[in-house]
Amino acid sequence: MANDDPAPPLEYRVTVDHAQGIQVGGQNQHYNVFGEYSRFEPDQGRGARAGGPWRVCLSYTLELRAVPAGGSFVEAARKAIRQVGHELIDLTEAPNLQPDQLLQGVDVLVSLVGFHYGPEVERTFNLAGESGLTRLTFLVDEDLDVPAPRSFYVDADNTQRQQAFRDRLSGDVAYASVRSPDDLRYRLYQALVELDSVTTAPARPGSTIPALDVQLRQRKSEYGPDSRQTLSTRNDLANAHRSAGRLSEAIAIYEDTLADSERILGSDHPDTLRTRNNLAGAYRANGDANRARAVYERTLNDRIRVLGPEHPDTLRTQNDMAGALESLGEFDRAIQMYRTVMNARTEVLGPNHPDTLRTANDLAGALVEVGLYEEALHLYRRVLAERLATLGPDSADTLRTRSDLATAYLSVGEMSQAADLFEQALAGSVRVLGPDHPDTLRRRNSLAGAYHSAGNLSRAIPLYEEALNDSIQVLGADHPTTLIAQSDLAGAYADAGDLHRAIALYQQTQATSATVLGRDHPNTLVTENNLARAYAKAGDYTRARDLLTELLERSRRVLGPTHPDVFVILFSLVSALASTGRVIQARRLVDEAFRDSRKVLGPEHPTTRHLQNLRDQVVSLMGGRRSRGRA
Repeated sequence: MANDDPAPPLEYRVTVDHAQGIQVGGQNQHYNVFGEYSRFEPDQGRGARAGGPWRVCLSYTLELRAVPAGGSFVEAARKAIRQVGHELIDLTEAPNLQPDQLLQGVDVLVSLVGFHYGPEVERTFNLAGESGLTRLTFLVDEDLDVPAPRSFYVDADNTQRQQAFRDRLSGDVAYASVRSPDDLRYRLYQALVELDSVTTAPARPGSTIPALDVQLRQRKSEYGPDSRQTLSTRNDLANAHRSAGRLSEAIAIYEDTLADSERILGSDHPDTLRTRNNLAGAYRANGDANRARAVYERTLNDRIRVLGPEHPDTLRTQNDMAGALESLGEFDRAIQMYRTVMNARTEVLGPNHPDTLRTANDLAGALVEVGLYEEALHLYRRVLAERLATLGPDSADTLRTRSDLATAYLSVGEMSQAADLFEQALAGSVRVLGPDHPDTLRRRNSLAGAYHSAGNLSRAIPLYEEALNDSIQVLGADHPTTLIAQSDLAGAYADAGDLHRAIALYQQTQATSATVLGRDHPNTLVTENNLARAYAKAGDYTRARDLLTELLERSRRVLGPTHPDVFVILFSLVSALASTGRVIQARRLVDEAFRDSRKVLGPEHPTTRHLQNLRDQVVSLMGGRRSRGRA
């Protein structure tokens, strides 16, 4: 794509049908999603689904494809839709389908209304309204800023009919009037970006599953088991299971849907590629990062071949693959890939586009993992400032960046700043999402973690307990978020000296995690390490040593020898070995890990420095000389 397409200014506003009212600027007034005071009551239309990318149907009459010469209204609309990263469905390019067939599976209808009458445009507009579909409507103004022939303004056969349609739209429907293709492009772009920033999540994860089950049966009955509509609903059902933490169910549905999509639509169809990308994400969420990477690699290669290297969907898969590499501990490759995606998104979408900022946020997280804190903090602050300016303090993306910045401050020991940011993020999450939203539960647990890191157990433990109880009530005892909260609370009990309670809670968490996620899932491995540390703290060094020895071997096989979690387990094992008199074995282990860390992470990485200090401690126990940093 050309690089002369800057991100459009943020002051453009356009009204949208079926918008959900939100409060803007703290005023107790009803606004639409674009910050304008609402001139209409929003109905209960289904609206665009959260989580995008969306299927956006573009409806227009053919004269808008030719005027003005050198860059038409239709081309401007197409660019705006593609720039945001949504899938474009052009009504004029499927002449054999009826409008009601085209609208199946569509999330947003964009109608361009000029001066020539098109029965399919009016019919599609009416059908979208009847089905509750989100509609973005643009009327071409009579006073254009671009040259147009007289025939552009006149439909000799249907002048009165088209004027009646325009009058109806301008009198009864929320719309925007545009005077040039650039005006249309900026307004449509901003409409889609701002509409994307307002999503309504279900009160409880999994609450949409019964309705989707019913919808799936209806789609199979009405359109057949192999229809695109049925496949789309199956993909949505898998998404719902994944958001509810039911990863095994989600993966099974994704796999079946992908196989059928490849058979029915073909391996290169956008829906097939989207399902494959979703499957890779589910593998990663389930702890199978190696499998996720393989699927991401195939999807990325296909999207480069089919869509091109700079298409938003291609960049989205590349960004996701960088996340899989990060999960595997391949931080150098992940950081390099994040930088590539961020540069491409900056070039194609602009530096302040939501996707560009999302990659910058992900890159900052990877930089924290390798100890590049200064650059990470700079990136987080920039992303937070831009999101505050464009989305406001209460958007989901702003709250997420605030929490991530707080975590980075924890990494550098800035406990006070971290706690302040976590408190702000939690307050915003409660206010906007509600006290029982999964993001609110996670942020409450994160704030407890900040108090824990600062040594303030009297504040941390009650908050951990509150987060755990709420998580059990909302998500269920087996949800991964609940298990994390339970493990964190056990750690606080251990640090408070209540080791009996801590060990019992760790054992319970480990058993559930092994059953639900699997023994080799990264979360299960972390819990087992914490359990072994609790055994050691209670004086049961032999039990801790035996558990850690088996755990280190398993984690190296699953995660790789240089994964950060492997080093954490190794630290615990070296300490247990030294405590049981096996100092030579401890020295051999720490020497091997120190060499690996210097080679993979570098001599200045915090893990390498920590290993060097640990190596010196073991050497001192043996009566030897301290290390000077040479392997």
